[in-house]
Amino acid sequence: ALLRRHQGVVQYDLGHVDLALEHYLDALRRFEALGDAVEAAKTQANIGNVYWRSGEYGRAIEHQRAALAT
Repeated sequence: ALLRRHQGVVQYDLGHVDLALEHYLDALRRFEALGDAVEAAKTQANIGNVYWRSGEYGRAIEHQRAALAT
């Protein structure tokens, strides 16, 4: 899960937001399956950043709030 999130960070930094989102969503599923709430929250924040950068502000706020709720 951590590797998938790191792959997302690399793709995000390269400007490949679609690929970054794919990696982040997979990482989130894995962290949730592991019961790792802290890492899932960090990943939610990353997903929020992708949506913000893509101009999807409502979805960005949803994911940032989910991250903060942990």
